[in-house]
Amino acid sequence: MASSGPAGQAVLVTECTGVFVVLLQGTFDHQRDLDLLDMALEAGHLTAKQVIIDLSRTKDLSARMLNTLLRQRHRAGSLPWLAGPLSAPVTRRLEITGTLKHFTVFATLREAAAHNRDQ
Repeated sequence: MASSGPAGQAVLVTECTGVFVVLLQGTFDHQRDLDLLDMALEAGHLTAKQVIIDLSRTKDLSARMLNTLLRQRHRAGSLPWLAGPLSAPVTRRLEITGTLKHFTVFATLREAAAHNRDQ
């Protein structure tokens, strides 16, 4: 599942043992990008695997993108894990909105996957 927009936006999905990874790249201001992210999150939920959002290639986190991620708590019963390294603007958005404390955040995707294996 991948989408490329004019500014290089992309949602790439990878399924590994025990985890469902959604790699985000670029910014997500177009509704079709947000719809694609929403579909990827729903697909991850249906696998019953831990969903990890890889934000290492995302420079900013729009309010609409954050809302799409937060809706997963109502749909799936839990939030996806976030993997970085997170950029300063992404971290700032999470801190300013008070949502950082609600997400499980890992420094890297590898660290998140290893934590999932250890559970």
